[in-house]
Amino acid sequence: MDRLRAEASEFGVWVKHVSQAGQEVATVFLTSRAEEIEQGEPAYLAELERWLRTDPTAVHGVPVEAVPSADPATRPSNWLIRDFVVGSRGGEPPAGSGKS
Repeated sequence: MDRLRAEASEFGVWVKHVSQAGQEVATVFLTSRAEEIEQGEPAYLAELERWLRTDPTAVHGVPVEAVPSADPATRPSNWLIRDFVVGSRGGEPPAGSGKS
């Protein structure tokens, strides 16, 4: 953990080990709220779209096949995962997936 903190600090990142239930609840709430706010920002949504890798020969990005077909918010977990196709799901697979 010390090494992670030291290396992250070089990039201006603060690292906190979440080790207590109260800390976890607060972290879950804050990260979920941040994601909700960001999902209302067109620039954020455009960035998520750029992250998707639809070209099978590309080496960078998130493979479109790795994006869950179901809304990540329905996943049984306390932790919200990033939704790369937020607002465009509606039962259809992600654009560029080749699935219909």
